[in-house]
Amino acid sequence: MNSLEKYRFFFAAAQYENFTRAARELFVTQSSISQAVKSLEDALGVLLFSRRGRRVYLTEEGKLLQGELEQAFGRIRRAEEIIEEVTQAKRGSMIIGASDTLCRHFLLDIFATYRKKYPSIHLSLVNRPSPSIIEELHRGTVDIGFASLSDLDPAGLIAKPILAMEEIFFTGEDYAFLAEKKHTLKELLSYPWVSLGLHTSTRQELESTFEKHRLNWKPSVEVISIDLLVDLVAKGFGIGYAPGQIVREAGLPQIHVTQMPPARELCLLYNPSLPMSIAAERFLELM
Repeated sequence: MNSLEKYRFFFAAAQYENFTRAARELFVTQSSISQAVKSLEDALGVLLFSRRGRRVYLTEEGKLLQGELEQAFGRIRRAEEIIEEVTQAKRGSMIIGASDTLCRHFLLDIFATYRKKYPSIHLSLVNRPSPSIIEELHRGTVDIGFASLSDLDPAGLIAKPILAMEEIFFTGEDYAFLAEKKHTLKELLSYPWVSLGLHTSTRQELESTFEKHRLNWKPSVEVISIDLLVDLVAKGFGIGYAPGQIVREAGLPQIHVTQMPPARELCLLYNPSLPMSIAAERFLELM
């Protein structure tokens, strides 16, 4: 008989101050109750019950132990209830990593659907560029990440494509004439460019594309968000590169280019080497 079972037998006997009734409630023999109590008394070096004839009464030490066990068993019951709530996704938490652009323009409906189905799950959104999200997934600081990838086999991660990302070159009214015909990248080098910063996957893809064609490209303006990039291009700051959906929403003209960067897909990513919470598993089921 393990210690927890001995305490459970004692607690039942203490509740009823009757070994026979305790045995009946626990579906064990009365001798099992007596042996458990005797074993605890020997181990603790105190009497837990005083015996008067055929009746038993809790001693002061027995009452003290009963009170502590009542709290302990209460915490165990609460822990079991919490685990049940977690497994049913009635509580829990999840950290999702994605860039501000992906969150605002592509993921809000997904988040809203999950929130509606599991309103008690606490969501934390970590806004980082795609390369940083991949690092966070390797470190285990986010449960699920979203990133735009041209390589669908990121080392050590599972990538689940959910949307083909159409990305285009575009400009504002000042350079609208560039939309009248198709251009090579070299032809566009003589115009100013607005780009995201070096730490973003979009910038890295652009630089890689220019280098592939042996072209020395450097933007005139660097920004931290696609939305600001689109606003600056609309104000005549030059040429930009962004998701077509965002460009069309802004009503800006597309520049057709013969040498496009590799097509990318919006992917859901997770780290299979790390344990996944119930909340994260339920999120994956929606995708």
